[in-house]
Amino acid sequence: MATTPQMPDAQPPNPTLSSLEPQEVHSILSNERRALAITLLADKGQAVELGDLATQVALMEEGSRDADVSKRAEKCVYVSLYQCHIPKLEERELIEVDDEGHIHPTPLLQEVAMADTLATGQVTLLDALKIWLKNR
Repeated sequence: MATTPQMPDAQPPNPTLSSLEPQEVHSILSNERRALAITLLADKGQAVELGDLATQVALMEEGSRDADVSKRAEKCVYVSLYQCHIPKLEERELIEVDDEGHIHPTPLLQEVAMADTLATGQVTLLDALKIWLKNR
């Protein structure tokens, strides 16, 4: 009796920006803190620790360029990222979190962040989303 060859388990394709519904992209980018985290992760392009990301987001929110962000603001951002934004980004496959807690940007995160270059001039990530939604 002949046996049929077993097909290896097919890996699901990596999600792309075009595979996301406009409402999903809007939901991802609708929160300013999450949009800042996406931008920072894309700019870094490599794994970061949550504490470092929280510090950078807090600095951007306070409009400060030096490391003199208040510990209270940094803690508030840290808790918000940890409890809300990081799980949402991981669920949507924009990031991967390894066993040591390092946050790794995925190609999808890079695509979402690159949406800010849709126009010839500099536009914000939210402006790029509006352009993308309008042209979809």
